[in-house]
Amino acid sequence: MEIFTIEEVARFLKVSKEKVLELIERGEMPAIEIGDSYRITNKVLNEFIGDTTDEKDYNILEPSFYILNGGLVDDIDVNSKEDLIDRIVKVAILYNDLSDENEKEFRNHLLDRESMSSTGVGHGIAILHTKEVYKDLRKPFIIFARLSEPVDFESIDGQDVDLVFLIAMPDRHSHLKIMGALSKMIHKQDQFINELRASPREELLDIIIKQENKVLVNGL
Repeated sequence: MEIFTIEEVARFLKVSKEKVLELIERGEMPAIEIGDSYRITNKVLNEFIGDTTDEKDYNILEPSFYILNGGLVDDIDVNSKEDLIDRIVKVAILYNDLSDENEKEFRNHLLDRESMSSTGVGHGIAILHTKEVYKDLRKPFIIFARLSEPVDFESIDGQDVDLVFLIAMPDRHSHLKIMGALSKMIHKQDQFINELRASPREELLDIIIKQENKVLVNGL
């Protein structure tokens, strides 16, 4: 379970801190009170967004939204691509209320995709994915993970991977859109990649949102 501060929620929703506090005080966004501050779980935030969004038009293309569903994982200690896939699938099962029966199928689909060509896109980044539709998904999600040590991924530039995005979407249209959004955010964006690699974990979501605004919204 991910937990966010008032400031992080405000940045994600693109509203003021005062607006988030107002939602909490009105009981529209349940929060955990810690001293004189609040914390909000990803489950609460996802439910709030779902309640205020028309499901027929629910086609959010910002990766940060799906990272709220999936989570940010730091310092994964693995020795190989296969070991990484094992570990990140277990995280996906745990974070997203998937049944244990989904684990083997999910892992095999990812390995099958890797056998076709590496999802290592260069600059130490991999975008793990499969076009298989996951009808059992509670919600579509992206997991962003940082490895404690890079591993060989047979990437297109030969560089070992230490930053990984895992995409799991319930339909192929959304899958392609999110793949495109992530690729655009990363392509020739050395500063962004360096920030993902070097910044404290608690700043990562904010960094990703800023990059979305820069590349996807403003088209820079």
